[in-house]
Order: sequence, then C-alpha cells, then structure tokens
Amino acid sequence: MMNADHDRDWTALAQGWQAIDADATDQPGKIARRTQSRTRLLVAWVAVEIAIAGAAVPVLVYLAWVARDAVERAAMGTLSVACLAVLVFVVWNWRGAWRSRAASQQAFVELSLVRCRRFRRAVGVGWLLLAVEILCFVPWIALRLGAGAPAASLGAYTFLALFAIGGVLFLLALARWVSREETIILGFARELEG
Repeated sequence: MMNADHDRDWTALAQGWQAIDADATDQPGKIARRTQSRTRLLVAWVAVEIAIAGAAVPVLVYLAWVARDAVERAAMGTLSVACLAVLVFVVWNWRGAWRSRAASQQAFVELSLVRCRRFRRAVGVGWLLLAVEILCFVPWIALRLGAGAPAASLGAYTFLALFAIGGVLFLLALARWVSREETIILGFARELEG
C-alpha cells in the first residue's frame, strides 16, 4: 500500500518535470512570453520618452520666451520645437505596435518585427535629435560664457562633449540591441516556416 502511494508520488513528480521541460521547449509559449515581456519594455520606453520630452518642452519654451538675445532665443526655440517634434514622433511611431492582431505565433512574430522596425526608426530620430542639441548648444555656450570666461567655457564644452559621447554610445548600444532582437525574432520566424 505504501509502495503504491510512493510510486504515484514519483509518477506525479516525473510528470511535473516533463511538463516543465515541455514548457521550456514550447516555441509558441516562448514567442508569446517574449512578446509580452517586450510589451512591458515598450510601455516603459514610451513613458520615459514622453516624460522627458514633455517636461523639456515647457522649460525650453519658457527659456526661449525670457531670452535676452536672438541667439539664445533661437537655440531654446529650436530645442523646444525639436522636443515637441519628438513627442509627435513618439505617438506616430508606436501606433499599432502595442498588441498583436491575434494570439498566434505568426502574429507575435509579425508584431515583434514591427517593433524592431519602429525601434530602428526611433534610433534614427535619436541621431537627429542629438545633432540638433549639439548644434544648438555650441553657439549658446559661446554666447553665454563668451571669451571672458575660458575656464567656464572649457567646462561647458567638456560637459557637452561628454553628453554627446554618452548619446552616441547609448544610440549605438540601442541599435545593437535592436539588431540582436531582430535576429532572435527572425529565428522564430524561420522555425515557424520550417
């Protein structure tokens, strides 16, 4: 009697392990879980983009409004327009990339590939925004600090250079991440076809 219960327990345990192993190799489940996990990432990404650009626009508009000279007004005005354009871009870029049209493997793969293309587009806009920021801040620093404060100018230009290097490294890392993600998703697509 005890032996039969013991065998049943081992059988149940073995079936549990097999179910776990089956889940680990369950391709449809992996695609669905990956897509859901990337949805959470996308929500966080878009929220941060909107928060940063949304906070920057009113500050830059205010700085452009109270600027004492034309160069400062132009720099802050250009940056505020760029940030507003980024807000519009974020809404436009991520439309239709939130949910798959169905709960099928193919739909999850297609959604993931769409998201990769949208992230690539976001990287391109990131390069453009970084260039605009640099082009606006170089004359602004020259105007604000001028030739009368070489140490302050050197510090400001050093900060701008570090900011630019950080932006370049971030955009390169993001582009690499998108490439890796796309490679994985294309692997899922090949398995579906094969």
